Formats: sequence, structure tokens, C-alpha cells
Amino acid sequence: MLLLGILSVIQITLFPGFLLLYFLKVKTESLIQKFIYIFSLSLFVNYSLVTILTLLKLYTNTTLWLVIILEMICVLILLKTRKIKFALDFNFRVAVQEYLSVLKNFSFHLKIIAGLASIIMLFYFALFISNLGTIFYFVDTVNLIHWNTWAKDFANNVLPYKSSHFPQLIPANWSISYVLTGNSDLNFFPKSFMPLFFFGNLLMFLDLAIWKKNYTYIIGLIIYGLFAPIIYSLVFIADGNADLPVSFFGFLTFYTYLRLSENKFKLDERMLFFLFAATTAATKLAGFYVFFFASIISLYGLLKYWKQIKKSELILIATLVPIILALCFLWHFMKPEVMTSGLHQPEYVGENYIVIFIKAAKLMYYNWGLPVLAFLLLTLVGSLFVKNIRYITLIMVIPPIILWMLKYSADFRNLSFVVPFFSYISAFGLIKIIEVVKNKPLNLNFKMIFSGEKNLLPRQKILGGIISVFCIGTFYLIKSDFTHDMLIQIHRFISVYYFQSHRINLLTDYTQYISIDYYQNVLATLALIIPVLFLLTIANLKLFQVLIILGISILILNFSFLKQEYIVDHQRKLIEQVDARNYADWMDTIIESSRLNKQVYTNFKPISEEKVPGDLKFIYLNNDELEKYLSNVNGNQLFFIKTDLLTSDLKTKIDIEISQTKSEVLFDDRVYSLIIF
Repeated sequence: MLLLGILSVIQITLFPGFLLLYFLKVKTESLIQKFIYIFSLSLFVNYSLVTILTLLKLYTNTTLWLVIILEMICVLILLKTRKIKFALDFNFRVAVQEYLSVLKNFSFHLKIIAGLASIIMLFYFALFISNLGTIFYFVDTVNLIHWNTWAKDFANNVLPYKSSHFPQLIPANWSISYVLTGNSDLNFFPKSFMPLFFFGNLLMFLDLAIWKKNYTYIIGLIIYGLFAPIIYSLVFIADGNADLPVSFFGFLTFYTYLRLSENKFKLDERMLFFLFAATTAATKLAGFYVFFFASIISLYGLLKYWKQIKKSELILIATLVPIILALCFLWHFMKPEVMTSGLHQPEYVGENYIVIFIKAAKLMYYNWGLPVLAFLLLTLVGSLFVKNIRYITLIMVIPPIILWMLKYSADFRNLSFVVPFFSYISAFGLIKIIEVVKNKPLNLNFKMIFSGEKNLLPRQKILGGIISVFCIGTFYLIKSDFTHDMLIQIHRFISVYYFQSHRINLLTDYTQYISIDYYQNVLATLALIIPVLFLLTIANLKLFQVLIILGISILILNFSFLKQEYIVDHQRKLIEQVDARNYADWMDTIIESSRLNKQVYTNFKPISEEKVPGDLKFIYLNNDELEKYLSNVNGNQLFFIKTDLLTSDLKTKIDIEISQTKSEVLFDDRVYSLIIF
């Protein structure tokens, strides 16, 4: 199953886009641009393929295997004939040396900016790594008839039922994992690539900085990376939703627009720009805003360069545009009334626009916090005084925020696609404010000077070894109970004094512990990335060698430690952990308010293994031990029971005890019960 799951992720993120990039003859100017295009095009192609096959009732395991095998053959042929390069000869030592040589020639303040940006990039790469092997926590995906349910519908070869006003790009891609693995209940693989949407936005900021040789874009990267866990949450960024994907495709459309050739019409660039805009709309309804303005720009470009466009190109445009629209707006065409229903504000938000506006402002205040909100608003004002940037502010930031406040503020996530644009204009606004304060323009340009040195100096090796040893020690410190407890205290402080206890929780795990786990795991992974990178540098390994090592490791794990039974059991434990934490929190409230003994016996083992609030203690008993204990209980003893784990005889005995009023039921939701005997 591990091999099939990883293959499904490769299909979702790599194969189709790799081939489409080649056949469209799209030229990319950087490695980052190439990977971003491959990732995004793969998602579009998969969405189109899955939708068409499902409409034809041909979306089966066999059909999908045929597609993947055909793709793999094409990829291997292209790589072998060197008709397309895939950075397989990427050398880690050379990359590290180039980074260090560039950093060495930066000014002091630019070194600080570049260093902070590097830490942020590594932090979110660590989020991607630590997110592997986790389940969906987003409440819409897990508990409601939403994204994951629709993915399962696709996997069953039927168009999603009750899809409401939501486009289906993300569920269609998730379904590939379910079809290949044959298990539509396994979340690990479809969730594994979700952090890439946020990471992709960071990469686009970085690529713009390198391309423009302007560190304002690096500041935009820092703003986006620092504020995103506050605006969303770290767990949400890595979870199953369409909010980060729509922000990715929206910002990708803008990124593609910035890279359009000046004073000439290039068909591949213009079609990609239009395609990414349409894909934004195919991801979530909010993406239509981006598509609307991108369509105007596309039409303007067509009219402006009409005389330059060849007849063959016009025919191609007339063919491709309807196909793209038909695929990306399929759900809009199939049920226009349902899709337009998503454009209306629910009545419960407020009875008039004044009330709605005030509630929306409070929602921003409590979810962003005063410091972040003040910073973004101040830099927004600053951006209005920057030539060219003011137009982005006036089109992609201010109107969407006003529209959200008046029409879509029932859910804060509806503003997600604006966040990278806000970070972008805030960087320029911040620079403008600094220039006004200093009363002189800043030199924002930088040079990337490469030393050409390919070998590490002895002192660099020694320093790298010392740092690696320190990082390994830091890893164990971060994974300790001491750090876990410290993170709990920090989280509580921030929740109470920064968010004023108004932070909205969109996760199935209602407790603080899931956020603590994520930060602890990400920081621990971050500590290990440095030693691993040092090892790759010392070993002078290339990318293809690393991929071979990973492939062999995965193959061994697939047939040894990570068999299907282990993977399924691991997911079951994570699901039970959510129940354990939630119920422990609820039971603590009930027991505390009733002033009862905080020692509780339970047949639900996961709750006895979790770190629970205060001095509450759960003691695990199996069914035999539980039956003996119930027979000898002296009174006023609490039991937390999971009903479906009881034997029929034991369940009958407990029911009799309750019916004879020898016990009191403090809580019962037909799954779990808190009983005092």
C-alpha cells in the first residue's frame, strides 16, 4: 500500500504536468518556475481526466493504471533521450556553496533578511515532512458532507452528490489516491501534498526576488510566512481544504502575469495565464474573482497584439479557450442556480450591512490580532503611494476585503485568496514607510555573486559538523516533555492575551494539543534538516542518487515495517487520539463542575495514554478487569466507558446497575458514557 500511495501522490503532483509542460513547449527561466508549473498543471490535468472518466463511467483502477503506465513510459523516454531536463543532476554541495557565497557578499541587513527567509522556507519544508502520516483534522473535510466525501464519490466512479456550490478540483485529485490504494478511508496520501500549496506561494515570492534582484519580494515572503499561522493556523495550512489551494492558484495567476513578455505576444505564456486563472475558479468559488480580472487582461492582450498573432495561433486559442472553460466551469454549467447560491451571505450573519460590517471587523480583529491587523492596514496605506503596486492594492486587496466583509464574512476562510496578495503589497508598503521615515529612497537591489568554489573548506566542514551535532541535541530537547509543557504554556498565553480567547477552531480536535503536536514535530524536523543537509553536502550527492536511495528505502519499508495493516492501524490510532483528547477535555469540565474525584477508570485505552488537563487521571482496564472492578466498587467511583468495546454480558450488567439506580450517568452520547458507580 505504501508504494501505491506514493505513486498516487507522484501522479497527482508530477507526471501529468511534466508531460504537459514538454508538449506545450513552455520555456521556464528557473528551476522554481518549472516545479511550480509542473505541480499546478498536474492538478489541472488530473482534475480534467478524473471528471471526464467519471462522466463516461470509466474511472476505475484499471483505467487509472493504464494512464499512469502510459505516462511513465513517456517520461522515461523523454528523460533517456534528454529531450527534457528534470534537474536530476542537481548537486547539494554545489547548491550549499552557491548559497553561502551569495550570502557572504550581502550587506549585514540583507544577510539578516535572507537568513530569516531561509529559516521560514526550512520551517515550512519541515511542515511538509512532519505532516506525512497524519489524518485530516479540518472539520468540514471530516464531519460534514464535504471535500473528502466528494473525493470518495469520484473514487466510486460517480459524480459527487451534494457538492453544493463548491468546484471539485481538490476532491478529484484526492480520489486518485483512493482508487490506486483501493482504500477510500485512508487519509495519509491525499493529505500528504497539501502543505505544498502554501510552500508553493513561498517559492513564488523567492523566485520573484531572484528574478527581479529585489529584496522587497523576500520581505513579502517573510510577511507571508510569519503571519500565515496567525491568520490561519499551522494545522490548517497542512490540512485538507480548498482555501490554501485557491490562494495558491490565485497568486500563481498573478506570478504568471508578472512573467509575461513585454511588448510581444507569446501564446504559451498567455494560455498558461488564462489556464491558471480558470483553475483558480475550478478550485473554489472565490477564485472567480481572480478569473474575472485575468479574463479582462487576457482579452486586452489579445486585442493589443492582434496584428502579431498568427492565424494558426488564433485557431489554437479558439479551440483551447472553450475546452478550458468547459472543464473548469463544468459545475457552474451543470447547476448554475446552486453555484450562484454560494454568492449570498447567510441571514444569520446580520440583519443589515452595518451589523454585518461590524461583525466582520471583529472577526478580523480577533482572528488576526491587533498587532498583525495594524501592521497590514498600515502597510496597505503605504502601498497606495507606490507606483504600480497601488493598482494591485486597489484591485486584488481592498475590493475583495470589502466584498468579504459585506457578503462573505460568514466564514473567514472566504478571504484566503487575498492573503498572499496582502503580503505582497505589504512588503512594498513597509519599504515606502521606511523611506518616508528615513527621508531617502532605499537601494532594494542585490547582486548574486557566485564564488565558483565547489568544495567545502576544512573550517566549513568543522563548523557544519558542530552545528549538526548541536541540531541533533536540539531535536531530542524539542521532543522532550519539557518542551511540550513549555509549548502548552506559550499556546495558552497567546490564546488568552493575543487572541483574547476568541480564536476560531476549525478542527475536529477541539483541544490545544493538536497545535502543540504540530509545532513540536515541525521544530523537531527542522532541527534534523540541517544535519541531513550537511550529510548530503559532505557526501557530494546528486538529486538522482538521493531519489534512488529513497526509492530503495520505500521499497524495503513497503514489504517490512510499513505494510498495509500497520498503515491502517496507525490511522485508527490517530482517529482515536482525537476522541481521547476531546472527551478528556469535556469530562474534565463535567468532573470539575461536579467536584468529583479526578481518578477515572476506563476501557478506552487511548484516553489513558494521552496528556489530559490538570490532575485528571484515566486508568485503563480491559473488559475482565473492568468486570471485576465493578463487582467490588465501593461507591462514588467514576468510569468512562466506550460502549462498543464492552462484551454483551458486561454491557447488560452495566445497564442493570443503571436501571436499579445504583449508579448515575453524568454523560452519555451513545458512544461514550461517564458513569459514577
